[in-house]
Amino acid sequence: MPAAPSAPMPGAGSPALSPVVALSIVRGDILQAAHRTKTAEILLAVRHPDSNPTHPNVVSVPTLRVPPVLMRSLVDSLEKVETWPNGVAFYRFPEVRSDRDNGHHPVVFIAEALLAGKLGMAEPLEQGRLVFSSRLFSVTVGTARYTTENPYGSSEPIAMGNLLVSVLEGFDLFPRTNASYSEIFPATLAALERAKTAGDLSGLPIRLDPSIHPIGGLCIESTLNVIRHLFPAAGDPLAS
Repeated sequence: MPAAPSAPMPGAGSPALSPVVALSIVRGDILQAAHRTKTAEILLAVRHPDSNPTHPNVVSVPTLRVPPVLMRSLVDSLEKVETWPNGVAFYRFPEVRSDRDNGHHPVVFIAEALLAGKLGMAEPLEQGRLVFSSRLFSVTVGTARYTTENPYGSSEPIAMGNLLVSVLEGFDLFPRTNASYSEIFPATLAALERAKTAGDLSGLPIRLDPSIHPIGGLCIESTLNVIRHLFPAAGDPLAS
C-alpha cells in the first residue's frame, strides 16, 4: 500500500479517513526489558498478486480494514502516552492475552480476526496453540496511492492503526504461503529497518528482487514507527 509521508491530519476516528489495522507480530514479549532487542523476530509477508491487485508483491505486515466505529471505540478506550510532531500517536493499555481475554475485548477481536482471516490461524487459535498478548497500539495517518483499478480511486486517506502482538506460544505455526500472501516469513527488526531505509533486502531470510518486491507502504511505515518508539535512540521519529 504505497503511502505518502505522515502529516498532521484529522484524528483516527475521522470519517474522512479509512481505518485499517496492521499487526506487528513479534516472537516473544519484546516489551519486557530483558527481551527488548532488535534481534527479535517479526512476521513479514509478500502480498499475493492474485488477491492484492492494488499492491501486488509488496513486502508488508498483515493488515485488515475495520469499521470506523471499531477504530473510534478502540482509540477512545486507550491511554495516549506519546504523540510525535508529525501526528503519530502511541497508546499503552493493560496487558491483553488471548488465553485470558475473549473477543469482547476489541484488541482480541481485531487481532484474532486478522490472524484467522489473513494468516489462516483460526485452528491454532481455536485449539489454544497460538497464544498472544498485546499492550501497545499506534496510529499513523497517511495516503495510499493506487495505480490500478479499484473501489477507492487513485488515492485514499488512511488511519493506519498498528497493534503490537507478542506471540507467546505458536510463532512457528504460521504458514509459509496462503491465498493472501505468496510468502510469509520472520525477519529481525534490524533487517526490516535496513530493508526499508536502505533498500537492502539481503538481510531477509528469503531471496527477494527489489524491482519486483518493493518494501514500503503505510503498514510498514507504521511498524517502523513502533520500532522507533521501542528503540528511541535508533533514529529521529520524524524520519519515517
